[in-house]
Amino acid sequence: MRFVGALERVLDPIAAVLDGLPEQFSPDYAPRPTIDLLSAWLGVEIDEAQALDARRETVRMAAELGRRRGTVRGLELALALSFPGIPMRVEDGGGVRWSVDDAPEPAETARFVVYVDVPIPQERQAAIARCIERSKPVQASYRLRVKAPETDAE
Repeated sequence: MRFVGALERVLDPIAAVLDGLPEQFSPDYAPRPTIDLLSAWLGVEIDEAQALDARRETVRMAAELGRRRGTVRGLELALALSFPGIPMRVEDGGGVRWSVDDAPEPAETARFVVYVDVPIPQERQAAIARCIERSKPVQASYRLRVKAPETDAE
């Protein structure tokens, strides 16, 4: 019994780690370092200033972000996940061109505008611009429009 007791003392912690392994990789229960690791594995960039709950939600939505990447809905989702609580909207000019004959139609440059409906500091504007750069199609150009702070005019 002493031999079996010694084996149990050595193997029980290993079995406990293996039993809890699924929770270690679940976005709901994983500790912060594991969330950061999961985001790197899934190819999702997380802002270091984000709270842990926001990081968990971004990892949870990684598949949807990948599926919608390069679309207006994908950009809206990336902005909503990265900057919760900041009201933003994306206006896309659209513009799909097609031709009945084999002659290609010249297409305009893809462009869109991201509106931020509240005044925000310059650092936050730069972070939003970085998020847009990561999420937009390569050939697309954009403008970031931020509401100006209200001034008291007397």
